Amino acid sequence: MTNKLEYQNIQDVKTKGDLAKNIGYKPLFATYAGLAIGVLLMLTLKIPLIIMGAVFIVFSLFVLFKVKDYKTMDIYSEGVTVYALEDDNRAIFIPFDDIQEWTTKKTPSGSEAVFLLLNDGTNIYKDTFQASIAFRTLNRYIQNKESNYLKMQKLNEKPLFTNPFKKKK
Repeated sequence: MTNKLEYQNIQDVKTKGDLAKNIGYKPLFATYAGLAIGVLLMLTLKIPLIIMGAVFIVFSLFVLFKVKDYKTMDIYSEGVTVYALEDDNRAIFIPFDDIQEWTTKKTPSGSEAVFLLLNDGTNIYKDTFQASIAFRTLNRYIQNKESNYLKMQKLNEKPLFTNPFKKKK
């Protein structure tokens, strides 16, 4: 891989393995949960709860209809298709062997991002409100490359301190 990612037309991208999960940008579970909670609050027939339920419903409908959803990545059993920013027609396929490390991180804007560090040093951040789904799916295939896993492996390799009172054999 080169240090500069070259996104291709989606029809030209060669993927490997079986599709495990499509990861989009919009927070679908939270949106539908907000709608359900709003309806349940309104069913109580108590004025403060009806107002709160209406706020939940309005906010959820706003997210459903006004926040643009676009593909951020597709996770396959042998790699990840990463889409260009807000362009579902351009993507690049990255085999798991080309990924050195990965994790999910919270961004300053409040969303979460999937972070991929490639073997050639290239960093890829993909903002998504579905980072927990991406984490679970990637963890199924390349758990040994997740940042926290790698940190724990390093800690297990050497002791944090040695006991000065322990008798040497």
